[in-house]
This record gives sequence, structure tokens and C-alpha cells, in this order.
Amino acid sequence: MGLAVTYVDVPDNAVRQALLGAGLNAWFTDALIGLYKAYRQSGTNGYAGQVADTVLRLTDRQPRSRDDLLREAQ
Repeated sequence: MGLAVTYVDVPDNAVRQALLGAGLNAWFTDALIGLYKAYRQSGTNGYAGQVADTVLRLTDRQPRSRDDLLREAQ
């Protein structure tokens, strides 16, 4: 789509305050923060960085990349 994406490392406490301020309840806010904390700890070679064969097993079709999907949608 030609848009730049920039990663901004936001401290968990700032995320917590923003999510609570947006109206999410404390339980869901803490669950989201915990999930992303686990992703960060996993690293690029951990479980969060692995590619599974789920699409192939469920559909018997090779998965497409996000870029291919967006090109097809234009």
C-alpha cells in the first residue's frame, strides 16, 4: 500500500493507561499486556515467530503472504 510502518516501543504502563482510558476493563487490559509481553520474550525465533501449517491443513491450499493478498485485493 506504500505506507511506512514504524515500530514504537511503548512501556507497558503507558499502554495500560491508554487502554484503560479507551474504556477497556482492567482484566482485558492486563491480558493483552501479558500476551504481548510473552511475544516479546519469545523473540523472533520463539513460538511467536514460527509459521504453522494450519492454513494448508485446513484448506489444502498453500497460504499466501499478506503482500500477495493485498495485491489481489486491488
